[in-house]
Amino acid sequence: TSTPTPAYLQEDFTATDNLYVSFYLRVPARPANATEIIQIFNGSTQVGDILLTSGGKLRLRNNTTQIGSDSTLALAANTLYRIGIVQKRGTGANAELHAFVAIGDELFGAPFASTTTGTWTSQASRVQVGTTNGTVFTGVFDDIRLDSAVMP
Repeated sequence: TSTPTPAYLQEDFTATDNLYVSFYLRVPARPANATEIIQIFNGSTQVGDILLTSGGKLRLRNNTTQIGSDSTLALAANTLYRIGIVQKRGTGANAELHAFVAIGDELFGAPFASTTTGTWTSQASRVQVGTTNGTVFTGVFDDIRLDSAVMP
């Protein structure tokens, strides 16, 4: 047997107070175990991430702490979804994380999970898209967009 190797795209950029990321995702099957599909780092510290659970739901986390509830929408095999995450730097108790999901090209509605009481004060400087925790995961990521002003 072999241990799965993490496979992800990493983008490092000039640190920014606000980061908006969106991308399309299609999975042929749900993962056997929860797997991170996107992570946002402030320097070397992971701040925001979205997990895809084995039940097909999305989960927003601040580092390893779950924020809010899982998405009510469960991702179905071979369906195109658009996923978004927003991270805003705070001054001590007002940093923000928001996560969104939509089917195909539908517009994002309200976030499925969010916080406006985060405690991080550092700026986002790196995004990793794809599995980073060694869980076997097959999926297609497309049209990955980053912006510092609006949701792309």
